[in-house]
Amino acid sequence: MLCWRASYSHHARCVSEKLEQASERPLVVYAGIDPTAPSIHLGNLVILQSLLHFHIHGHTTIALMGGATGAIGDPSGRSTERRMLDENELAHNIESIEAQVRLFFERGARLARKRLAEQQQQQQLDVAGDEARVKVLNNHTWLGAMSALTLLGHVGRHMRVGSMLARDSVKSRLNTSQGISFTEFSYQLLQSYDFWHLFRHYNCRVQIGGSDQWGNITAGIDYIHRMQQASATAKPEAGIAGTSGPFGLTIPLLTTANGQKFGKSAGNAVWLNEKMTSYFDFYQV
Repeated sequence: MLCWRASYSHHARCVSEKLEQASERPLVVYAGIDPTAPSIHLGNLVILQSLLHFHIHGHTTIALMGGATGAIGDPSGRSTERRMLDENELAHNIESIEAQVRLFFERGARLARKRLAEQQQQQQLDVAGDEARVKVLNNHTWLGAMSALTLLGHVGRHMRVGSMLARDSVKSRLNTSQGISFTEFSYQLLQSYDFWHLFRHYNCRVQIGGSDQWGNITAGIDYIHRMQQASATAKPEAGIAGTSGPFGLTIPLLTTANGQKFGKSAGNAVWLNEKMTSYFDFYQV
């Protein structure tokens, strides 16, 4: 798996080394994409490649569109607040990105089949490209119907302000003149609930993200542990089925030669859309 592949071994970071043992059986793995633009970029591609590796090893992958969180804005890696998107723009972005994600997995599985056939390793990996193992979901499905009282009562109750303030994405903004809005500060609650929802309803055990997502991912893991403890206390005989995990895996960010991050936040994203980044510009990167 990715933690132990040579190209990632010195940089990938796992919340728990037990992930290697857990991955010996089929897992459900997810990564989120906030649709703040009508296309994915190279930074997203690194995460999608990670999902693809899980997919061709027989695991189920979920690409989660941030229909709700995209309207809020993730403060990670940003010095200013994101521009709010209207509903039509957000819907257009989601539609465009979903098409890109599905095409990526279709072509990725096809390429894996071809390469493995050349190496006569067809029997070692599951690269059938089974669409049932590639899911594209939208967190607006469950977050959009959640009231503020439910969010505060059922999610906020299990989150600790001290831990939230300690996240790098928050600390870096608190020390600036602009500060951080409550809207962006609450992003951790929404992403944590996403992981919990997928954990509970889709048996999802692993979240993948860029290294700047370490704080958000660990916040989700902490929230799941607290919900498990609350469930066990309320109904000791019930518990939560299949409680191995949760796990987190972060992948190093793509950077320029001088160490600057590639991405929307830095304003230098390399888009995987010929209308937004030409072929010439792409190959100059």
